Amino acid sequence: MNTRTHPGTDTIGESLGRELNKLLGKYSDSELARRIARMVNAAYRKGQKSGVTLVLPKAWTEEEIKLLGTKPDAEVAKLIGRSVEVVQQQRDLRNLPLVIEPGGVRLWTTEEERLLGTKSDEEIARVLGRSPGAVQARREKRKIPTANPLRRPWRSEEEKHLGTRPDREIAQLLKRHITTVGDRRRLLGIPHFAGSRREWTLEEERLLGTMPDRELARRLGRTLFSIRSKRLLSGLWRYHWWRPTEEKLLGKLPDAEVARRTGRTFRGAQLKRQRLGIPNPQAKWRKWTHHEERLLGTGPDADVARLVRRSVSAVEARRRQLRIPIAIRTTTVRRPYRQDAIKHIAYAGGCP
Repeated sequence: MNTRTHPGTDTIGESLGRELNKLLGKYSDSELARRIARMVNAAYRKGQKSGVTLVLPKAWTEEEIKLLGTKPDAEVAKLIGRSVEVVQQQRDLRNLPLVIEPGGVRLWTTEEERLLGTKSDEEIARVLGRSPGAVQARREKRKIPTANPLRRPWRSEEEKHLGTRPDREIAQLLKRHITTVGDRRRLLGIPHFAGSRREWTLEEERLLGTMPDRELARRLGRTLFSIRSKRLLSGLWRYHWWRPTEEKLLGKLPDAEVARRTGRTFRGAQLKRQRLGIPNPQAKWRKWTHHEERLLGTGPDADVARLVRRSVSAVEARRRQLRIPIAIRTTTVRRPYRQDAIKHIAYAGGCP
């Protein structure tokens, strides 16, 4: 079937393919799709006005598709009777690699070099049918910057600020991340900003290790790095480390008093005592005695709670823990003053 509108002219597919190759890389995907639709509609209307029946290109067969990417585009086009542009277009749509003729080197054209730097190397490589490495090498050879760099290139004016202030202040000044500023400073061999040196006084050295390094740095107006360096050089323990003399106070004094003497928080002293398995010297609860446990279940929990001087919830929890059933009926119970208080409670099934 002849797919040409007039003898000696190109097919509609070849014309559209040639126009499409000119537009690739110059417009976004949405704009390119809109222009292609306009091209097809214009060709269809022109054919209707001229009275010539437009014949669309024949569909690609499986045998033709299998040849794509196995040989150079020109050779595949000659075998299947299609133009080189159409073969290249179909190969690009299927993300097939380009096959170069043996011993041949594909030269860069002016149109291809104009695309360098307009998009990422991967996108341009896909459009031109080249590898991303070849596109990157050509772009760097032409000294063309990448379209979307991961990091903004450093200028000489910005590098002059490195080392003159702390990295955090430089990052805020240049609107960069502090890690980026530190990496660039170390790459150029610029030392860290030390600031104006201030001699340590005897009062300041006595405060080392008595409070967290961060709090001491804020109180003395020094950097955290300076506090840590001075403490390590002095051979002092870190604040959160417990000395043997401090651990001996645990269990002998209340946690609040240990926290006050050691300069720690109440929660910190409490956690350290619990980790060492040391009982609390001022516990808010007391152990159940044998006589108290014998009263459980002999009467209502409220009556037993008054007898043993405990809360009702504590009596109920202990009774459930020992799997003792609750009493069904009871008699009036008065508060005992001796250990024979069991005689004043009646069992559900009789007196004890």
